[in-house]
Amino acid sequence: MRKASEVNRLKAENCSLLTQIKDLKIQIKRFEKIAAEYNKLKRLMRNSTGNPKSVRNFKEETDSLIPQSSSTVMEVTRGKSFSLPIRLCIYKRLMPNVSVECAGPLLSFVYNVLTGNSLSSVPSAPTVAHLSYELTILTYLQAAEFILSSSSPLTLSWDATTVSGSHINEVHVSRAGANDRIENCVIQVEELGGGTALDYSGHICRVINDAMFQRLTSQFGAYMTDGCAVKDAAARLLQDAFQSELLSLKCLVHPLDTISSAARHSLRQLETVHGISTKTFGKECAAANVLLALTTLRFKAGSGDPQGMAKYLQEQNIPTGLLVRYVGNRMHILFHLAAIVYTHLDIFLNFLNPKNGRDSVLKRALLEDLSSDFIVTELRALGLLGKLITGPWMSSFYRDGRHMNAISSRCIFGVKKN
Repeated sequence: MRKASEVNRLKAENCSLLTQIKDLKIQIKRFEKIAAEYNKLKRLMRNSTGNPKSVRNFKEETDSLIPQSSSTVMEVTRGKSFSLPIRLCIYKRLMPNVSVECAGPLLSFVYNVLTGNSLSSVPSAPTVAHLSYELTILTYLQAAEFILSSSSPLTLSWDATTVSGSHINEVHVSRAGANDRIENCVIQVEELGGGTALDYSGHICRVINDAMFQRLTSQFGAYMTDGCAVKDAAARLLQDAFQSELLSLKCLVHPLDTISSAARHSLRQLETVHGISTKTFGKECAAANVLLALTTLRFKAGSGDPQGMAKYLQEQNIPTGLLVRYVGNRMHILFHLAAIVYTHLDIFLNFLNPKNGRDSVLKRALLEDLSSDFIVTELRALGLLGKLITGPWMSSFYRDGRHMNAISSRCIFGVKKN
């Protein structure tokens, strides 16, 4: 009885393996077909550069991809599949997130409006969904070409953000290109279930397995870190999976976050000692709460007054873009806004006066806080930090592309090799 059950189990596993082999063969044929068309398109584009004869040959070969017809109906299929130009058009519509239901009808509508003709067939929603899978394969092919053509070790990077409650992670690789320019290639963007080291490392390993990059992991020589503990933990898991050591490269801009956090913490301690409280909402130091409230007044309709403040700034001959959006105390923004508010303090106080424009609870709270000498001194101190430290720091790395981490990694690898 036990032997019979064991035989049945083995037969079931054998059937399952045969099915998987069949699916893999179908997938390989699909990959080969897409790769052949991708290479053909690259060859046509490469041959199009040069003399007018090459351009004419490119036009003739491209025209040959589209069957010509004397009627007003354009044939868009070759056998059971859509032609390459139609698929390229669908890819282009999918990239800006046009839905699979609308991509086909939109293509037909645009073609009809521009040419007055019609298409012989319109891709259905399931067909467009299948073409989106082809677009993923093309992305993997492009990434593989990027990795294989690199003569120096690559820097592996990933970064996550939250959009409408979803945790989105992006994986890309970087290398030093010609003229000390940084070249980046995005491999995949995907929604994750969480933000732990296992989530990030699992996503990257899954991408490598799906794209069949297992033999290319030796090209990864470093990873980028912003000092976050979870990113270093994920990197250790990746090193175990790759069975190779990854050099840790420190981000040159994220230390500004540390400076900003330390400044806010120190100001909160001083406020506790001196018994300072604010009327504006927030859990940060008084200056940070005031800056957040002021940008809310400038940009948020309803609780703020965007139109009234923009009109007032124009009357004062001040650019309406002087105040930038205050988002999460990131980088240099806290110090930059503090310097602006302190420099134009009288102008902002005049606007917040209830006699000028629409009165609101937010404007009264801001007026009271900006009338405090202690809070104004905080703004002045933050502005000086921005002028002396964070401003020049940001300018140095955002103006000169040579001070980038990928270039630094190339130098470090050269030292290690020697």
